[in-house]
Amino acid sequence: MKIDELKEKITALIDDEILSTEEKDDLELQINNNDSLYTEYVVQKSVKSLLQTRYAAQKAPANLRENISKQTFNLYNAELESVSKRKSESNSNLYSFFRKPQFAIPLVILMIALFLSSPLFSEKSPNDIIIEQAGMNNMYVQAVNNFKSILKGELSLECVSSNPEEVKKYFNENGVAYETKIPTFQFWNLAGGVISEEKGKKFAHQVYAGGNGEILYLYQVDIDYLSNNGERPLNLSKDLLTYIHDGKCLKMLDSSYKTFVWENEHKVFALVTNEDPKLIEDNFLASF
Repeated sequence: MKIDELKEKITALIDDEILSTEEKDDLELQINNNDSLYTEYVVQKSVKSLLQTRYAAQKAPANLRENISKQTFNLYNAELESVSKRKSESNSNLYSFFRKPQFAIPLVILMIALFLSSPLFSEKSPNDIIIEQAGMNNMYVQAVNNFKSILKGELSLECVSSNPEEVKKYFNENGVAYETKIPTFQFWNLAGGVISEEKGKKFAHQVYAGGNGEILYLYQVDIDYLSNNGERPLNLSKDLLTYIHDGKCLKMLDSSYKTFVWENEHKVFALVTNEDPKLIEDNFLASF
């Protein structure tokens, strides 16, 4: 598919115009694996998010803007009546303009509203943080890609076991140098684990399965292996690391799969699943 066609599909994806789950998943995979497409996605998503959540929702009321417009227009026409007078008295006119409450107060309100709605005063939303994640050594990107590979049958478990102690032993004996957490649950059965490697370091992944095709894929990494500048084997953006370090769980729930990223006991966890998010929050996350 030509790059222009893919960019048009990215626009459709952002506008929720792609109805096919398979087509949506394939496009998201291409975006995550292509720097040019990812950049296009980030730009389009950021512009839409900025317009929807920062400026459109915080602009001055319509009647206030209309009032300011009329007053400014009347003032402009009045000043045009005498160019010479305007030149000689420009400073005093400007001073008197701002002294009049009917002009000054609405302008001050409008300026404050615009100033406070700028990005400097707007905390990044979870969606803003998620679209910052890029690169093949990004932990979040890897987690999403691995989950999609599991669904397609392209990633198999190296250790197949429902016994958490056996899976832990597999991790320890095959180069994972940090303690792993492998809880058990009422709703999902442990299926096993697999190990990945980045820059000579080994990392633990485990999979749980539900009774109706639900898959829970968990990627856990010691925080010492993560940075925001490429200095360590794995990467996450500075905003994401700060967000989870403050004790919050970063969630993305508006897709065919759900993602959760959080920090606990000096480790970072990334969960990707097609399970009901409320069930995840009430049961899975409660174990960490």
